[in-house]
Amino acid sequence: MKRVLMIRKTWPLFCLILGLVASLTVFLIRHERYNGNLPGLVERNRNTTQVFVQIISVVLAVAQMVLICSLINFAARIRLFESPTTTGTLSFWSALSAERFDITLPAAKLALLTMLLSTSTVLGALWAGSFTPLFSTASREDGEILVPVFNTPVSRSMYPIWSSGLILTECQHRLPPFDDCIVTNHLGSLLMTVATATNITSPRLHPKLDNNTWSYVGRSYGKGSSSGVFDVTNMTEHAYHQGFSYQESGYKIQASCTKQNHTTFLFKQYSTGGQFNLCRSSSVTLEPGNISAPIDIPPFDIATGAYNYINTAPFGYFAWTAVSRGGVHYIATSAMDWSNRPGNMTCTIDYQPMAFLTNVSTADKIITVTPLKEVSTLDESNIVNLTLSDLDLMSRMTSSSSGLPVLYSTLKTNYDSIASLASNETAHQNAKWEKTLETSLEAVLDDLLMYQGILAVGRDDGESSSQPVVRYFIAIKFGDSKYQIAQLVINVVLCVLYIYEAIRTRYWKHLPDFDFVDVKALMLAALGPERTQQQVTSASSGPLLFAKGRENDVKLVAQYEGSNHGFVMQNLGTTSSRPAPATVHMHLHSAGLMVTSRRVVTAMQCTPMERI
Repeated sequence: MKRVLMIRKTWPLFCLILGLVASLTVFLIRHERYNGNLPGLVERNRNTTQVFVQIISVVLAVAQMVLICSLINFAARIRLFESPTTTGTLSFWSALSAERFDITLPAAKLALLTMLLSTSTVLGALWAGSFTPLFSTASREDGEILVPVFNTPVSRSMYPIWSSGLILTECQHRLPPFDDCIVTNHLGSLLMTVATATNITSPRLHPKLDNNTWSYVGRSYGKGSSSGVFDVTNMTEHAYHQGFSYQESGYKIQASCTKQNHTTFLFKQYSTGGQFNLCRSSSVTLEPGNISAPIDIPPFDIATGAYNYINTAPFGYFAWTAVSRGGVHYIATSAMDWSNRPGNMTCTIDYQPMAFLTNVSTADKIITVTPLKEVSTLDESNIVNLTLSDLDLMSRMTSSSSGLPVLYSTLKTNYDSIASLASNETAHQNAKWEKTLETSLEAVLDDLLMYQGILAVGRDDGESSSQPVVRYFIAIKFGDSKYQIAQLVINVVLCVLYIYEAIRTRYWKHLPDFDFVDVKALMLAALGPERTQQQVTSASSGPLLFAKGRENDVKLVAQYEGSNHGFVMQNLGTTSSRPAPATVHMHLHSAGLMVTSRRVVTAMQCTPMERI
């Protein structure tokens, strides 16, 4: 019996250690990511994985419930033989110890019992959340990629040439894939960039200028030029490679446009032929607010050129020009309908040196560029001037069908998107057109700058450097951190309770052998009054304790001693008007205590807790 009792005392300790070790393990590995063959194994065997997770969760939850119920059972057994109790309380203890639902209990005790019974389900769910394999992302530095460097002047040039009213272009490198003719060969993509510069319903998604199978989310900032053109080199193979990221320096372009009443951008007829009016600007005078004196740009500068229109064009005359002078970059617009067209606008273009983080998703072919921090001034060489030159060339391009500048209709599309997003529908059109020009110019200049990067890394006369990349992989992590922390807290609380009870009871030194939820004890108690009485009266291990009460309201029956299985309460005396003494036998069954007697007892006069 002592050996069995020692095993019963040790079993809760084993359950406590099991729960603590499991919770500490999942807590310590909560930040770990496992790749290799494990993601594929989990992917191919999702159902089997869930079965294993449920089995482990149930086992650990059962261990915790065994610990909780054992602590309740030990405390109740010791208390049962130290102080009086009622049969209802004993039934409550029995239900708690055995995790058995007893509908006969009072409402308060039934609520506590229900909470305990629900605890096992909650614990199992927390364990499942702590162990379930989740797909995540692991990363490591692996491989290199080429990024453009603009330390020396780029030897590319494009010359707008006037010839009989036509604009001709001359490129130093006309052969694909890296030709100089950005505007003429990619005009459609550039115009689409302007038209979609503002997205109404979701983040902007637009194709890469040189490879439309790749797309940018948000602004490109002129970065990511190598993606879709050059692969990552010096990298290890990995079946679950998802993408990579790297840092590169460049320019964050910011446009600021305002209506300038003192800015003049004049038209002068160049020649007339057929239905076209061929015009060019005679002069451009810019007076932006951030400079002290006007800037006069003489004719035939980079800011001048030909603009073809149909006289009856419904949108009126519209033209624009770009110029770079002394490190300051301007764009001026002109329109004949001054009231509702983007005319008489002046935009300053700021090229801010910046470090960027470029994220490339090889699975989705998506590029995301994020500005990180400002860097020291880059050697601009002539890269900024080249982008402004390309932008100015776009201003000279006209539609073959209408003769209108190709940029105007795309600007109008972007304007409509901005107007639909305006919180105030009555907002002044100048403000809407200012926003339209700013977003359109930033978008198209980003693309032009990105293409300059392609030329830098793709041509022999370009300049580039290798940049380390951080590659991303599909990996497995076990469980969610919040569930792992919750389980660790629960197990620490259980550990504290176990230590407290062990100290309070001196490791359950006086724990009786008898367990009121033990089936063996119940079977022996059910053998009958005579057998039970014989066992009790033959006991030689010490006195019995009893308490007074009526037959239908017995509070405590007797102290169980030795190896006897049963209870007896004997009436020690009555008054002369009461019946003769009778022996009342107490038996345990699944619902609690049952009182029986060899004959009817109408009343009992017993003194409490007397020894017999």
